[in-house]
Amino acid sequence: MKYIYLILVCLLSIQIALANVVINEVYYDPIATESGGEAMELYNNGNESISLDGFTLATESSMADLTFPKNAMIMTHGYYLVADNGWATSKDSPSWPNADYEEAITLANSDAGIALRHGNTTIDAVGWGNKANIDVGLYEENPAAIAAQGKSFQRQKDTNNNFADFTIAEPDLKNSGLTGQSSSQISVIISVLSLDSVKSITIMADDDNIAAGTQIMPIPGSTRQVPVDVEVSDGSAASITFNGKAFNLNRINSTLFSGNIEIDYGTRPGKYNLTATSGPSQKMVQIEVMKLAAFELDGSSLNCTLVPGNSCTFLGDINLATKDRLTVRNTGNADIGLAISASGFSDGAGSISGSFEYGFSDSTAGLNTIGQASTKALNISSVLPLTLRFNVPMSAKAASYSGKISLVAVT
Repeated sequence: MKYIYLILVCLLSIQIALANVVINEVYYDPIATESGGEAMELYNNGNESISLDGFTLATESSMADLTFPKNAMIMTHGYYLVADNGWATSKDSPSWPNADYEEAITLANSDAGIALRHGNTTIDAVGWGNKANIDVGLYEENPAAIAAQGKSFQRQKDTNNNFADFTIAEPDLKNSGLTGQSSSQISVIISVLSLDSVKSITIMADDDNIAAGTQIMPIPGSTRQVPVDVEVSDGSAASITFNGKAFNLNRINSTLFSGNIEIDYGTRPGKYNLTATSGPSQKMVQIEVMKLAAFELDGSSLNCTLVPGNSCTFLGDINLATKDRLTVRNTGNADIGLAISASGFSDGAGSISGSFEYGFSDSTAGLNTIGQASTKALNISSVLPLTLRFNVPMSAKAASYSGKISLVAVT
């Protein structure tokens, strides 16, 4: 009897529009030193801020030559600068911005490339030199020409052809702050001209330093702690309230108090009042909670064994602890839709045909065929079971086939 081994890998995309993040500039041949003098600039051309948690940079040296830190964010239409360890003191010009993140990275000066990856998926890649000598996946179509020492590649367009998309010019590197600061968190001091006790409120985070006001991006599936300082004029005790909840402040000195407010991942996007109180005096500022579209999937791989002409069924449930029964949970602050797609299934020598079906329930009733233009609504904090079924034709040959299923959040 022939058996078919079907392996299904479900890819999780926790943020929408990952493809909007591109490699915007690469400086790989510095004048002063190769150790600590290399850098790369990312740009987010989308309308949603994106978490860089789970992103890596691949080079000729390693598929994960650099791993982005947890909670790193790239704002909408914003930049993020990564550099070799020691950039702050080894960069060619002291006027250049500090990196948002430093880690040891190796960029060869000829016949090389770099790729931005999320999990096992390549988001963008830039190569330079002779593509016959560059690892596959480290360039798009045709690599760019080799840049002279002290010059950088700068993106002009995005046609998935490095030779056409990049120009060579004097370095113009930018970080998340566009001001040369080494941190992506910028203190915002809002001073109120008043004779009252509360003089100023300082919010120690601003996730969009271009837009007016203070914007905070929640953390998917978690609670974000945001530091707040309150300065008073007469030494009276101070407290703060935010979104209807009171938070404690610790006295730092006679006029300064410090504490944290909490922003849960399910807090709806919009503007909220933060009020500082000292004696009879009150001052208020607004904080805008930014839109976060995110979800998590509790399983990452499934497999089954069956004979031709039968179906392979994976029933979902709403229990995040059962990894063999898929569950989807909204971990953002916006209602989202879920779109699902599938790649071809292959054993390396050939592919298997057949229909893949899915449904957001714990049964096979009313399944949709993958490829149809349909989404499923997932409200904030809600969970859904995800059921999958693959119908294998009688003509299928005995082999072990593998393929991918992708879920994408849609707003």
